[in-house]
Amino acid sequence: RRLSNTLEDCQRQFLEVENATLVSLRNSEVIRTPSVMVNVGELVLAHELVDIAGDEALRAAEASTRRWREGTPCGPLDGIPVTIKDLTLTRGMPTRMGSRTSDPDAAMEVDAPVSGFLRQAGAIIVGKTLSPEFGWKGVTDNPLHGIARNPWNPALTPGGSSGGAGAAAALNLGMLHQGSDAGGSIRIPCSFTGTFGIKPTFGWVPQWPASAMSTLSHLGPMTRSVEDSALMMRLLAQPDSRDGYAGPRCPIDWQAPRPDHLRGVRVAISLDLGYVEVAPDIRQGVIRAAALLQDLGVELEALPKDRLARVPMPEALSDAILQARKITSHEGKRRQMQFVGKVMRTLDDDEVAAIRGALEGF
Repeated sequence: RRLSNTLEDCQRQFLEVENATLVSLRNSEVIRTPSVMVNVGELVLAHELVDIAGDEALRAAEASTRRWREGTPCGPLDGIPVTIKDLTLTRGMPTRMGSRTSDPDAAMEVDAPVSGFLRQAGAIIVGKTLSPEFGWKGVTDNPLHGIARNPWNPALTPGGSSGGAGAAAALNLGMLHQGSDAGGSIRIPCSFTGTFGIKPTFGWVPQWPASAMSTLSHLGPMTRSVEDSALMMRLLAQPDSRDGYAGPRCPIDWQAPRPDHLRGVRVAISLDLGYVEVAPDIRQGVIRAAALLQDLGVELEALPKDRLARVPMPEALSDAILQARKITSHEGKRRQMQFVGKVMRTLDDDEVAAIRGALEGF
């Protein structure tokens, strides 16, 4: 019952600013007032946030309101509420990674680069968002904090692994949300919740400590609008000496005026990647997007199925089986192997033999 009430409250709240963006609202009282925190304490019950800043965030919001009234904001995001994924270090807040094996009393004295960049710009970190245990799957639940719900239908998942951030963005619980993405962990939740996010080019947004997924994992924005993600990227895409993979400052002007055309740009398009069963509404959405690109002058090239290589499932599944052996919880193992079994039923004899070969000796 509390979950339903909370969602109803948030629906009313985000209907009031349904078409608003941070860019258009950041000079308005509605963002900086401490009332932005009213629903945060309740929404932790819906498992979108696993930890909240509470009194500290309220004090920061009140101080920000005073600065804006005096015309002395401390940065481009002064008073803007933001969230950080619970895989990313945040000073003063535990980083549990969704796991009971993490130390609840570990030191919380250092910001990861992205947390520090947002804080330096004046943002108020209101909480940490739910992630599956160590961010390992495309839905969001974990044995420590429970299940993240999709705001559009609480019976459904918001996707993962940045599902808590995707749900928080859809609920307007903060304006900017940090996610991470190796195999879709920003893109899946944004697709499931009707929000916007990108997996930036590796090295543009510094990541420290390094991800367990090595160079596959990229950090990026999750917001309700393209404009807000562009603003967030302008702040996040800068060097940090702690990340040995980070390159020089990203050369893109993320907030440059939109071009009048995209003539000379070539884009490949496939509606099914050669094998995926695509829902009709999603297919139509892609077709509409392709038509918009053509209107801007883009040269579209439809890829025939014989040019699309099938996903190398034997390698992916043998790795998934090995990872399942490392998972400590019985429920986690059961779900991982359930996924493996479902996919293996679609493989031919040669592919199954390849998986068995990859697992020999383990």
